[in-house]
Amino acid sequence: MEGVEAFGPAVVVVKSPAGLGSGFIVHEDGYLITNFHVIEGQKHLRVTQFVQKGAELKRVIHKNIRIVALDAFHDLAVLQIENTDQSPFPTVVLSLEEPVY
Repeated sequence: MEGVEAFGPAVVVVKSPAGLGSGFIVHEDGYLITNFHVIEGQKHLRVTQFVQKGAELKRVIHKNIRIVALDAFHDLAVLQIENTDQSPFPTVVLSLEEPVY
């Protein structure tokens, strides 16, 4: 339950005319990661975020989504939610450790 409370607000639904999948926000400026196969060949994307407002869970639909990077081999895509006044976005922490070079 602790993980859901900590990272739940950063988990999103990614929808295209041809697919539906999940993703997670990794940067407070609205950058998120999803699967390539969810958005492959698509340009019109929507991202649904669920925001806790007191006891309610409010659905926020973002329609201005920019495709930043695609990697078909690893089945990854980086998107950005643009033109919103909802910054900073909640994020998922991928690692707390220092990188090893």
